[in-house]
Amino acid sequence: MHEITVESLIGDYLFALRCIRGLDDNHFLYCTPTEREAMRGKLVEETRQDHAFKLLALIDAALRNDFHQSRASRRRDPVSMLQRQLHTEYRTEVRGNPRSRDVARHIAVARILRAFERYVSPLSSAAKRDCRIARNYLPFLRWYPERHAPKGPMPLVADPEDLVELHQHLQERVFDREEAVV
Repeated sequence: MHEITVESLIGDYLFALRCIRGLDDNHFLYCTPTEREAMRGKLVEETRQDHAFKLLALIDAALRNDFHQSRASRRRDPVSMLQRQLHTEYRTEVRGNPRSRDVARHIAVARILRAFERYVSPLSSAAKRDCRIARNYLPFLRWYPERHAPKGPMPLVADPEDLVELHQHLQERVFDREEAVV
């Protein structure tokens, strides 16, 4: 079993697309040409949604991991200090024990992104745009596991290639920040 990374997921996605598009008519013996194209389209869409879900789950996990590491370590860069402040605000809102670290597990990733977006908005419009895009894709992450009995309409589905680009931007702007010496 290979490690699940962004690169391996996009490679699997592109391979699956090539396989689906490469299916010849022998795989659809009793279908008309329009039915064949409809079935291929359905397979492509299902593959797209599946890989978008997996990539969003990786982005979600990376954001949560960065939040918890920033909160636990005493890094002095502004983003880590912002995340510690957000954790403190969240603990007081839910009336959690000020020393409790378990409260932070329940904070929404959208809230972390919103705080980061407020922080970077005067600094970089591109980083603000990336946070907003990531926040807009997050409802799909919650909707997809229940897609066969959805509670609401299907939210915006990201293209997996766009999610790879978004992950790279978040990697550069959030996860790979250098510790500032204060």
